[in-house]
Amino acid sequence: MCEVFISADPQSYDSRTRSVRLHGVVTSIRLENLFWQVLEEIGARDGLSVGQLITRLYDELPEADIFHSPFHALPDRAIGRRRFLTVYDLIPWLHPRFFKGKPAGRFDRLFAGIRPDDRFLCISHSTRSDLCRHLEIGEERTVVTQLAADPELFQLCRNQTVIEGAAVRYGIPPRRPYFLSLCTLEPRKNLDGVLRGFAHLIRSGRAADLVLVLVGTPGWNVGGIVRVIQQEPALHQRVILTGFVADADLAALYSGAVAFVYMSHYEGFGLPPLEAMQCGTPVIVSDNSSLPEVVGDAGILLDSRDADGLALAMNEVAVNADLRAEMARRAIRRAALFSWKRCVRETIDAYLSAAKRSRHAFTAESRSAA
Repeated sequence: MCEVFISADPQSYDSRTRSVRLHGVVTSIRLENLFWQVLEEIGARDGLSVGQLITRLYDELPEADIFHSPFHALPDRAIGRRRFLTVYDLIPWLHPRFFKGKPAGRFDRLFAGIRPDDRFLCISHSTRSDLCRHLEIGEERTVVTQLAADPELFQLCRNQTVIEGAAVRYGIPPRRPYFLSLCTLEPRKNLDGVLRGFAHLIRSGRAADLVLVLVGTPGWNVGGIVRVIQQEPALHQRVILTGFVADADLAALYSGAVAFVYMSHYEGFGLPPLEAMQCGTPVIVSDNSSLPEVVGDAGILLDSRDADGLALAMNEVAVNADLRAEMARRAIRRAALFSWKRCVRETIDAYLSAAKRSRHAFTAESRSAA
């Protein structure tokens, strides 16, 4: 049996460490939720508060086969025979201009204590490539565990009443065709490029009554996006900013869109396009970082800086019903390749493989010493 200790940093989650030793297999890759649920259950069984349980677990850190940190730096006291760190992206190192202040400092700390036998779980092949190249790490120390969209939350909605109800709740005129984008409103997501592409489409006279719906909460330097809208007359009355949208309404908004547009400058994985595809929505995305491996041949891929190309692609999808239908079929087929079960299985396989190698190495050292 492989013994696993999964830990989060004490500075996260309201300054409370969420850690738990798990025997056997990990049943969910949504680790943040898993920590808290398991701790509450164990604490209730043992008559301990969660705080008391956390203290006891950390004071009695086990000699586990695997120590896995899904976000924060691996602590020196992690004494597992093999240590795993999940790496989502290296954006603060590779593209610091997309962040306020000096974001690379956190990454410097994250990787400062890495040991030669530590292993890495990367959420995309793109992230693994960046990690290996930037830190000169051999691929044999990495495993790709791609993410997935929630299978119950993100499904094609065929109920027009539900779609229109969700649209009205967020200020989208009923029965008006719209392009959709979903992300934090910040420079890295290249929403100014999406806005310029849409403005080109409007000025061409081919946009009819289409509107562009931007879903998401304001992030760093959102003012640049607002200025593009204000300074571009073609966009006035044609862009809808919904702010936060509840998870329960997302599938309806995805399903009702003419297409989902995601022209980000860089993504560690890119869940929103996958969610859109799982809802049968045609997708137009940028051709950089991890997005091609997520979208494959199911969508239209463009240079993130190509506003003219984006305008042409948006127009083609809007006017060609046959193309939309074909892209919707491809989207659903492509999305089916990603699942949380697969992600969990690949994670567990990485644990077991590392633990097996660790035990072999330990046995060999013991024989040598004897």
